[in-house]
Amino acid sequence: MPPKSRLLSRPENVQLYKTLPLRPLPPPLLTFLELENAKLKEEKKRLEAVVEILYKQNLQYSEAFNRHEVFDREVRKEMDRTLHVMTGIAKMQFQNYFKMQTIKEQTVTDWEEFCSEIKIEEANSVENVLEDIKERMIEKNLRETEEVIIGMEFMI
Repeated sequence: MPPKSRLLSRPENVQLYKTLPLRPLPPPLLTFLELENAKLKEEKKRLEAVVEILYKQNLQYSEAFNRHEVFDREVRKEMDRTLHVMTGIAKMQFQNYFKMQTIKEQTVTDWEEFCSEIKIEEANSVENVLEDIKERMIEKNLRETEEVIIGMEFMI
């Protein structure tokens, strides 16, 4: 059979060629391996897409985890500072409590001494006794106030 180009060079053959029913071209024959290769390529593309999505998710999760770690460290530092301050306050309250107990005991002792020193027979009147008590208390309070102020200056 002559090549098509020669057949189509004659005008009558061109007419004949145009009028003949043409069969559709057969699909390319792929072997089993070629089909399998095509399926594997598609599967590879899908897996690459999945890997890319997982990679992006991993980045997001690692960023979130890092932010939480930073936040956790800041919270721990703040808790340590707060605990330190609370410990200092507790120590001060403890010291103040014992100081107040000491002052209370000393006041009772001083009052008992003061009362034992006063003889009502010697006093001219109740007002004089009360005035004397008031003066002694003021002097004692001034001395204690000075001690507390000096103690606070050392704490600062």
